[in-house]
Amino acid sequence: MTIDIHIHLDEGPYNNEYLKKIFHYFLEKKYSSKTLDVNIKLNEFKNIIENNGYDKTWFDLYLEKAVEKNLKVVGIVDHMYRFKEFKHYFQKHIVDDVYDYDKALSDIQSEWLDRVCVTSFDQFKEFIQSEKQKWKDHGIELLYGLEVDFFSGEADFLKQTIECLDLDYTIGSVHFYKGFGFDNPTLKHYFNQLDLDAAYTTHFETILEMIRANIVDIIAHVDNLKVFQFEPSNMIKDKYFKQISLALNDTDTIIEWNSGLKYRYPVQQSCPSQKDMEYFIKNKITLSSDSHLYDDIGYDVELKENYLKKLGVNEVYYMVRKKEHAINL
Repeated sequence: MTIDIHIHLDEGPYNNEYLKKIFHYFLEKKYSSKTLDVNIKLNEFKNIIENNGYDKTWFDLYLEKAVEKNLKVVGIVDHMYRFKEFKHYFQKHIVDDVYDYDKALSDIQSEWLDRVCVTSFDQFKEFIQSEKQKWKDHGIELLYGLEVDFFSGEADFLKQTIECLDLDYTIGSVHFYKGFGFDNPTLKHYFNQLDLDAAYTTHFETILEMIRANIVDIIAHVDNLKVFQFEPSNMIKDKYFKQISLALNDTDTIIEWNSGLKYRYPVQQSCPSQKDMEYFIKNKITLSSDSHLYDDIGYDVELKENYLKKLGVNEVYYMVRKKEHAINL
């Protein structure tokens, strides 16, 4: 495999389901063949939680999986909403000015924001930087970036914010429709209120606005609004995928072929799907698992590499501090 540019080290929120996943992967898998005092296991588990995932023992599991997958480049990102520095940005868009000023939705998302916005960008950056040499010793280039959650009209603010941060690269994405967090399983009933054509038009126009602002290096999961199988008409998809492809070329921006929805959500498709990826074969492409736990690192990357080669694509791309790099497939 070549690259997995979009991996989350820790996502939270720490609800029972998420804690159960960490417990299973860390305590049962890591120590399945070892006899250790239960207090040692529990202390290490506690350290992961208290350090917001920025824990060397936990991160070694990511390294082991990346080595197993024979990856050459790995990118660790976190959403802006994880960092306290940017909480006001999300407060504005998903709480104060949320979809149709829906009080119930505002309250749910306010509680969610309080649970996930628990760390600082500097803590994230310093931790990943401290691990780079270890990964290099295993033949892997380790990068850190920011997943920039884009809202219409915020290009200037985001440009100024990004310029003030010490980043290897940036990924731009859209996860909210009029402030409604559309990939939250507890909120999927809101799709029943949507005019899907209007929602997809707004979604794709927001993607285009983000690309044309030319403030990020990579565009993530362009059609993730399909997460719960509410998909666009072929006419809207064809219209906007062609426009997005042209905008990517005009701004020399990389598109990410992202596996996250394929194994984590009901739609069970990559973003874009394999068929829809044909709209973008003349663009610069990168690959990602969008992993939220170490066991999913590299998911589907090899399959995607082989498919791209069949389409005549011979390289995938990534950025490091605004310098473009290519890897042969």
